[in-house]
Amino acid sequence: MNEYFFTLSASDSPEKKYPLNTAYSLLNNLTFNHITSKGKCGGKAVCGCCRIQITSGQDKCNPPLAEEKVYFTQIELDQGWRLACQTYCLRNIAFNLPD
Repeated sequence: MNEYFFTLSASDSPEKKYPLNTAYSLLNNLTFNHITSKGKCGGKAVCGCCRIQITSGQDKCNPPLAEEKVYFTQIELDQGWRLACQTYCLRNIAFNLPD
């Protein structure tokens, strides 16, 4: 079985690599690795608070869902902005957690 990782960048800590479970959303992967996100709705895409910006591996993720298009313009989606609760990735990925 292949092992995949997500690389996380945040303003308050150095870049770090974590194991990626491809069966779960990026929000769940953050939770599994004890990383606090700003999400408040439990992954239902109703608060829009679990915003991330994918910096590498966007082509290995599911396409943006209608729920995400409420929060982001097409330009922002093209720049890698997503909701962590709605994003699933099948390979290595890198993303930023904004302040």
